[in-house]
Amino acid sequence: AMTSKFKNWVVEKLAESLSDFLVGITAESVRLGLNTEVGTLDLSARVSPAAVRPFRLEVTDSEVRLRVRIPWLHVESKPTEFEVTTFRLAVKFAPVTNSCSDADLQNRR
Repeated sequence: AMTSKFKNWVVEKLAESLSDFLVGITAESVRLGLNTEVGTLDLSARVSPAAVRPFRLEVTDSEVRLRVRIPWLHVESKPTEFEVTTFRLAVKFAPVTNSCSDADLQNRR
């Protein structure tokens, strides 16, 4: 039960921290390996639509797999490592939205 609570806490923190870039990080999408020195998490997620919006793109499909290594005993002095093991992203150009319609333009003439 403690491991489950801990896993849920870690997953919640990761999902929150990476939410600008990734979505779909849940307890079900994460495999946690506990060790007193280093914790290893293997997680699956998708690219967040918000991550590509500034480039006027839309995500049509994506798959991201990460391996995260957390140095539990030295978390403040050693880096947490993120290794991307799979990254697949399919995008399309976002539709251009005009502030006025063609009918509005016709009426102005």
